[in-house]
Amino acid sequence: MSEQPPVDPRLLGRGCYRGHPAYEGTFWSNPMLGLKALWRLIPHMTWQTIHWYRAAKPVGVSRHKLPSGTQSAVLLRDLQRKGFAVARMPPAIKQAVRDVIQQGKGSVLDGLPGDHTGRHFRGRLRDPELNRTLDRLVFEACLQTGVLDAAQAYFGRCYRSVRSDYQFDADGPIKREIFEDAALPDPQTVYMHLDTSWGVANLIIYLSDVELPDGPFRYIPGSHGWSWSSFDLIIRKAMHRSKLQKTDPENRRLFAHLPRFLQRKAEFGNDIQNGNPVSQLLLDAERVFVSADGDMVLSDNVTGVHRGILLRPGHRREALTIGFVE
Repeated sequence: MSEQPPVDPRLLGRGCYRGHPAYEGTFWSNPMLGLKALWRLIPHMTWQTIHWYRAAKPVGVSRHKLPSGTQSAVLLRDLQRKGFAVARMPPAIKQAVRDVIQQGKGSVLDGLPGDHTGRHFRGRLRDPELNRTLDRLVFEACLQTGVLDAAQAYFGRCYRSVRSDYQFDADGPIKREIFEDAALPDPQTVYMHLDTSWGVANLIIYLSDVELPDGPFRYIPGSHGWSWSSFDLIIRKAMHRSKLQKTDPENRRLFAHLPRFLQRKAEFGNDIQNGNPVSQLLLDAERVFVSADGDMVLSDNVTGVHRGILLRPGHRREALTIGFVE
């Protein structure tokens, strides 16, 4: 049974935009703009429908019998009930992972893709052999902790390997500039979102000690079991892929002129104004994961509301984000 805060997904759609000062206009005030937005959106809705159909397997209902009382069975139960499960990486493997990362990056700023400030990095190491070593170590950690069995059972998949992407963030969050042109403050729910994937397990591994100021992963327990319809999810994910979810003035203008029933986003947190009652409901329900809880967080981000990287100045976070490969 999911722990469901009283949040209706419909409140995270067109209800966010009525009276929102950054979204002015309606479809009928300028139908040509609305048609232009539809022209961009409809192909992505078609592709998302295909992806939904291909991934249409019973998620959350295990097809694999896991021995009761085992760590994997405990993790699976938490995934089914809460949408997430937490484990601790074997110390020897974690140190080996750190050694590989250190060897691959040379220094914090060398050999990694990053933004122009040099404070944020995402991606693979440049040495393919080190990437293969890193993936093998992470896969072994998933085997030993029961994370792999739990993910396979929950998503009804058979994973043969992983892809490990390194993340480094330091000295404050990535600048988002949500409504800078409209002189609106960033909402407290900033970056709350669903992933655009279907039927895919998500795993984050902390490599550094992560406390509240260090940008921990956040998740709303039970949100994976909210009453998301397939149609609703297809639109949200298509909106993200079409780039109409972006908050720059031009994309906001196009989005505002879409028909009301299509006005919903995967990354909806940026558009919930402070003071909106649903904002407090989401914030009260949100769970924050720090290192004391565990350093491996497995979650259902396909329909589970989550966010991260709310980093404070002077703090840093190193982590791996893991993709499971069939």
